[in-house]
Amino acid sequence: MVQLTLIDHLLFIFFCLVLPLGSMTRTPQSIHEVTWNYEMKVALYRSNAIMLWIAAAILTGAWWLQGRPLTWLGFQLPLPDKMPQSLLIAGSFVILYAVDSWRQLGTPKARQLTQMRWQQLTPFVPASWKEYRAFIPLAVAAGICEEVWFRGFCITYLIHLIGINGPLDAIVVVSVPALIFALSHSYQGGEAMFKIGVLSLFFGVLFLTTRSLLLPITLHVLVDLSSGALSAIYYKAKEAE
Repeated sequence: MVQLTLIDHLLFIFFCLVLPLGSMTRTPQSIHEVTWNYEMKVALYRSNAIMLWIAAAILTGAWWLQGRPLTWLGFQLPLPDKMPQSLLIAGSFVILYAVDSWRQLGTPKARQLTQMRWQQLTPFVPASWKEYRAFIPLAVAAGICEEVWFRGFCITYLIHLIGINGPLDAIVVVSVPALIFALSHSYQGGEAMFKIGVLSLFFGVLFLTTRSLLLPITLHVLVDLSSGALSAIYYKAKEAE
């Protein structure tokens, strides 16, 4: 166990509490006040990607400058003896994600409901391949940086704060960052918050099992890329009708 410092506590408070929970003030009404044309979406994608890289760099740099190995944050390959369990967890996640994607877009009625939800809560999603190309850097940044942020730093901080002396401690260190991450997406509605929370739990368990960010980052990037692609495909199909 490492001795946490005031720097660690302040970083956790700001990056894992104040900043993500502060995003709860973004409401669907304020999102609709913006005209989401191509230029506005590109500006949002770029600014969010830059913010994510800066946050991940600060958290990683602060950890490293205090003389600690970055392997503690998950910058290493997965533990070989944990690969069977981790692949089972990852495979289960992929199946659930595929089922949920079909539930959202697999039938005309489902696509209609999904379109209404996108227009109401997330009108900034890519609606064309041109917008999707601009979205790709954000998807990659989110997949990498949010895992460094919420799994690498937040979970590692909680491990060294309370320790892991049993299953209950493990549940806490995985669940707290997942809950915070889900709440930070409250502007997307209750259903999206629930699914993001489940996603975060899977990624947290993977990180805790393998002590590596490789699988959580890979899955997170793929989820964001596929979500953007699905929205672009759907809107393109709507234009062709």
